[in-house]
Amino acid sequence: MFKILFMLIFIITPYPALSALRYGTNMECFLNTKGNNSYWYCGGGQTSCAKNKMNKNDNRTYYTNGQAHTFGDPAKIYVCCGATDSSQGVFKEIYNVDGIEWQNTSNGNTAYYTKTLTIDLPGGGKCTYTAKFNGCGTELTKPCTEPSDCTDGYILRNGVCIEPCPNGSDFESTTSNKCIECPTTMYQGSTIAENTSYCLKCDADNQFFNKTTDQCIEKNSMEKVSRQTMAKCFMCGNNENFKECVACVEKDTCTTNIKTNCALK
Repeated sequence: MFKILFMLIFIITPYPALSALRYGTNMECFLNTKGNNSYWYCGGGQTSCAKNKMNKNDNRTYYTNGQAHTFGDPAKIYVCCGATDSSQGVFKEIYNVDGIEWQNTSNGNTAYYTKTLTIDLPGGGKCTYTAKFNGCGTELTKPCTEPSDCTDGYILRNGVCIEPCPNGSDFESTTSNKCIECPTTMYQGSTIAENTSYCLKCDADNQFFNKTTDQCIEKNSMEKVSRQTMAKCFMCGNNENFKECVACVEKDTCTTNIKTNCALK
């Protein structure tokens, strides 16, 4: 009598394998047998799951790569990977591990996480960007191509990493990475922009190169001095003495020091 009662209890007790939620053999699908059967397929072309053939009135949802869905109790998040419109893929469970914070994991959305990457570029450069990956490990973003940093011995200029100009030469212009000799004249000279030197060329018809500021100045902005005044100052030794001499001659305020530094007519 005891053996018969034990067997009846064993038969009546629900068996865990008969849960309403079932899985495909290769995790290619999920099936919920409560009410009308509901099917979730990773990829197209499937009409059955866990040996249950889908009926026309059953609910069905097809997923493509990276799309997420929540299954099970306790709930777990799965993403569809390796699927096409006509062939099945695999549902893979994703976890919040190794500092990965999953986003957009609501049912039917493409689950993803972000990661900051620094990559090497041709020509000795590096760039850093925020990459986005779906649950299948596929990158959803395009890698950066513009360098944000250069390896030792190179400088970042006009979006590329190049070697600096050798001593005695400057870049041809702000937009050129070609190095040229740039002797200082009345109309050109070396100047600095964005921490690198380049050859600044003035408009010879309207500008002079100012050696003090290393910039071009407009001719019409300069103080005009007659030839007669300039002719009174000679043997000044340098430009600064000459300027001081011309200024004091014009104002008739020349001191003994100026007369010493320059010869006056």
